[in-house]
Amino acid sequence: MEDVTWPCDVRTNFAEKNLGCRERVISGISWAFTLVEEAIILEDDCLPDPSFFPYCQELLERYRGDSRIGMISGDNFAEEALQTEYSYFFSRMPAIWGWATWKPAWEGYDRHLERWPEIKRANLLSEMFDDPATVRFWTARFDEMHDDTGPNTWDYQWTYTNFIHNTLTIVPRVNLVKNIGFGTDATHTKEPNGSLIVAAKSLDWPLRHPPSFLPLRSVDQSAQKLHLPPAFVPGKIRGARRRIRKLLEHLKS
Repeated sequence: MEDVTWPCDVRTNFAEKNLGCRERVISGISWAFTLVEEAIILEDDCLPDPSFFPYCQELLERYRGDSRIGMISGDNFAEEALQTEYSYFFSRMPAIWGWATWKPAWEGYDRHLERWPEIKRANLLSEMFDDPATVRFWTARFDEMHDDTGPNTWDYQWTYTNFIHNTLTIVPRVNLVKNIGFGTDATHTKEPNGSLIVAAKSLDWPLRHPPSFLPLRSVDQSAQKLHLPPAFVPGKIRGARRRIRKLLEHLKS
């Protein structure tokens, strides 16, 4: 930590062995919340714009103690779908490439998705999402994380936690954090994804706060559809995509 040259209290927590992406992130965040009541969390492949930090600081203070808010995100993957004069909006979709939260919110983290079978039987995701492809996607993810057959990661469980507690995520008007961790050496993001590799921009100051807590469902839907793997895209759309690819290949030949 010799590179830290500004006045601050530096504390470190190193694992004795490689615990993997799930255990180390969970244990690291949990350790941090034994020391502080709120935290800004950045993984090593997340490069924030400097405005990300005062944005988090102001909103951590503004919404401290408000159980309607689960987290503050620095990510916005759907800027083109967003029309707002305010500095941020409320969303149902957590995004964790640079984020902040409070100790009480993290204490609700359900790493084992204990009540998922009951929630699945009640078909409650269909009450949350109008799009059947989105329901299928999250059902598949939560099935494998509950059965411990999914990827070695912690974030699907955090998404589930926010879903079942019906908490909102604060999302900035512009993307504030760029993920630089795509590539062959990555654990999960080996293939570049143009919809997720978004440049970090600066947020104007002072912050303009929205007048209500209503989530922008249309923006959430746009962001979610960008991330759906091909297997979850409806057949007609997949067919159109294949035809477009074939046409482009023909034009290039």
